[in-house]
Amino acid sequence: MAKGRRAATKSQKKGGRRGTRNRRSGIFPGLRDRFGGAASPEVGGAVLLVAGLFFSAAFASGRGAFLGEAGRLAVTHLLGLVGFALAPLAVVAGVLLLVGRFPGRRAFGVGLLLLAVATTLAADLPPQTRFVPEAYAGAGGIVGSGIYAGISVIAGVIGALLTLAVLYLLGLSLLTGVTSGAIADAASALGRAVRDRWNRRERRSPRRRTPARRESGRETPEVRDLHPELAEIGEAENPSGEEPLEVVL
Repeated sequence: MAKGRRAATKSQKKGGRRGTRNRRSGIFPGLRDRFGGAASPEVGGAVLLVAGLFFSAAFASGRGAFLGEAGRLAVTHLLGLVGFALAPLAVVAGVLLLVGRFPGRRAFGVGLLLLAVATTLAADLPPQTRFVPEAYAGAGGIVGSGIYAGISVIAGVIGALLTLAVLYLLGLSLLTGVTSGAIADAASALGRAVRDRWNRRERRSPRRRTPARRESGRETPEVRDLHPELAEIGEAENPSGEEPLEVVL
């Protein structure tokens, strides 16, 4: 009897677990399908496209009402002057998402370049006004000021400059797909090509002889001018002035 009760309780527990699993599997897949369809790349691309067009027009015309003014304050306080590039970049990203050709690597490169430019603009601010909203809104924003101030405190001005150079190089490398090794190889190949071309040109070109220097404004005097007596002897031998005939044997 005890064994039968234990078997019955075990079967009940297993049945309850199966029922719970079936209920969960029946509820969550529907929610996942709904939210998955709502969070598709096409929907995100459409949202970015509409928002980018709206804020681009609002920033350019200044007629975006409350929403346009709020967006302007948000982007300028965040990234300063660089923030105005977020709206057209959102349009480009939306179009690429809609067509299914959004390059994540290049987008990350563009983000690094934006951070580098914002940090560069923040470097021109005096230290006492670097975190003043009215000042950093027209420079690199709170992000650029924070990055430059943090790096300059830890590594000084030299460390900040090196960090900026790394950000620019990484951003360009990710955006263009060209690595630093490829750049070095291309530079070395270009140097070899220029050197080989110069060597060929030197081999083909004849050696130029430097002409003898002549004194400007002076003519070489004749022997008769230097010795007048020789001129008189010549006139006496040939009074007619005709050239003497030469007999050729």
